[in-house]
Amino acid sequence: MRNTLSKMWVSFRDSVGGLLDSKGTADDVKGLLWLAVVGVVVVVFLTLLRGWDRRKPMR
Repeated sequence: MRNTLSKMWVSFRDSVGGLLDSKGTADDVKGLLWLAVVGVVVVVFLTLLRGWDRRKPMR
């Protein structure tokens, strides 16, 4: 598991770093996809937290 997370982190770092250079490569598309996936995960997580908070009874 640790090895998989390490490989994902390296891929994320390299791909998003590719967005900052002046050359247009396939890593730019990969970096945009990484950012989109991270954004979707954050939105889903926040939506779940909001729904869970609304299920709590009022005090």
